[in-house]
Amino acid sequence: MFAGLVPGRPDDKFSMSATYSRFSNSVRAFDHDQIPFSGPPGVERDFEADQELNYSAQIIVGWMVQSVLTYVWHPTADPSRNATVTSVRSIWLF
Repeated sequence: MFAGLVPGRPDDKFSMSATYSRFSNSVRAFDHDQIPFSGPPGVERDFEADQELNYSAQIIVGWMVQSVLTYVWHPTADPSRNATVTSVRSIWLF
């Protein structure tokens, strides 16, 4: 996490995170045995990963607005369904 990157906005924060999850060999073997009976046809689960970028801006003391950008590789382990997800959060502290 980095704070104070924007001149005149010392309370704003920028952060980044990444995750990687690998499906076990037994899950992959199950998928191989079950195709086409479970999940998307022809898809053997292998991994799911994501990277997230956050920027939190303090509007006034006690109120922050956070924008989030997330990119997901292999959601539900299907490589044809990579996804970009965006959101905005309003955080009130009182």
